[in-house]
Amino acid sequence: MDKMKSNSMIHDLQFEYLTILYFCQVIMDGKVKVQSIEWLSTEAKEALVTISDGNHMCLAYHQPCHLGIGDLVSEPLLAMSALGAVIDNENEIGFLKMYEPFDYNITAEVVDVEAEIVKVGSILIDIEPSLPGDTTENDRVNFNCTRLDIMDYLDPSSLLKLWKE
Repeated sequence: MDKMKSNSMIHDLQFEYLTILYFCQVIMDGKVKVQSIEWLSTEAKEALVTISDGNHMCLAYHQPCHLGIGDLVSEPLLAMSALGAVIDNENEIGFLKMYEPFDYNITAEVVDVEAEIVKVGSILIDIEPSLPGDTTENDRVNFNCTRLDIMDYLDPSSLLKLWKE
C-alpha cells in the first residue's frame, strides 16, 4: 500500500513539474529575457549577458548595461563582423559557440531582407554587412560573427535612468 501511494505521489509530482515547465514555456514564448549577467567591469557597466527565449540561448556583450535578470530584450542584437552569410535551408536554426570567446556560427530565419534582420527562435539579430543578394523572407541563412551585441536604442525611460545616475 505504501509503495502504491509513493508511486502515485511521484507521478503527481512529475505531472506538476511538467505542467510548470509547460506554463513557463507559454509565458516565455516570444519573449527574450535576460537569464544571467557576468560583469566585466561594474565601473564601466560592461557585461556579458546571457539571453534566452525559452528555447534558444546566447551570450551577448552590452555596455553600458542597465539590464537586470528577467528584463526583456526587445531590440535586435547586432552581429559584429558577420562573415560568410549563405542561404542554408538544410541546417537547424540555432547558435553554435565557436572556439574564440565570443564567436558564433548562427543559422537563422530571415524576417526582413531590407533591414537585414534574422531570428533564432524569438531572438532577433541585425546581420551586417549584408545578406546574400538572392535572399528572401523565411529563408534560412548561416553565418559566423565575432560577437553579438545588445544595442540600446535609447527611449525616454532609458534617458531618464541614465540622467539619474
